[in-house]
Amino acid sequence: MVSDDGTVAICCRVRSQRPLPKFSGWRHQVAGAKSTRRSNRRPTSSCLRSRLIGGGSIHRQCLQAITDADVSWLADELGVTSHALRDLEVGHYEPTSSFSFPMRSADTDQVVGIRTRDPNSGQKRCVTGSMTSLFIPRSLFSCSPMELLVVEGESDLAALLSVGLPGVGRPSCRGCEQDLIRLTRRLRIRHVCLIADSDDPGLKGAAAARKQLGGYVHIRIITPGQQGRDIRQIVAAGADQEQLLGELISVR
Repeated sequence: MVSDDGTVAICCRVRSQRPLPKFSGWRHQVAGAKSTRRSNRRPTSSCLRSRLIGGGSIHRQCLQAITDADVSWLADELGVTSHALRDLEVGHYEPTSSFSFPMRSADTDQVVGIRTRDPNSGQKRCVTGSMTSLFIPRSLFSCSPMELLVVEGESDLAALLSVGLPGVGRPSCRGCEQDLIRLTRRLRIRHVCLIADSDDPGLKGAAAARKQLGGYVHIRIITPGQQGRDIRQIVAAGADQEQLLGELISVR
């Protein structure tokens, strides 16, 4: 994720000398970028500020701005279904001409953050003032799953929904553990399955989440058996629900 002025990036996979609180990633200065901030202010990502003012209103504007053609284009681009993207309430954020995905409070369903995705580069940012929280599909509250599937990112979640599997998405491979605890309590779910990317940051992030969630729910970790593959790539290649589950292996 990159700050609005393009000078600071937050990454949960590449380490730096500036770690973020609660193991949520590392801060990086973007090479060649000139900061417009005063030198006595500590750089922060727009995803780390206190509150998205009027988040619900911004999200409603995004929903009104997107067209069926926009949704179909993104579905083809990602290899997921339009229905899955609509379930996530994908929108169009006009100030940057980007797709938008709401992040919601696990307690109240309030929109507390909005992630944007550039249609050309795929670069992800956050609307100024956003808090990091979960991507929660609207269908989750009507399907009453026995086990909550958790993936990394909105595109992997869209892939999961495309083959009929319920779940939620974390913005990255680390963070939002307390949000997951609150959501499982709200839905009265006692089992959580973390679907981690098979690289080192993905597996370490899942292990850190298991350590924090283990006292509240029964938790297991699974990952694509083939190195370098993620959920979206498997589904985009044509896998159905049974084939997707067949490619996932348990991690101890």
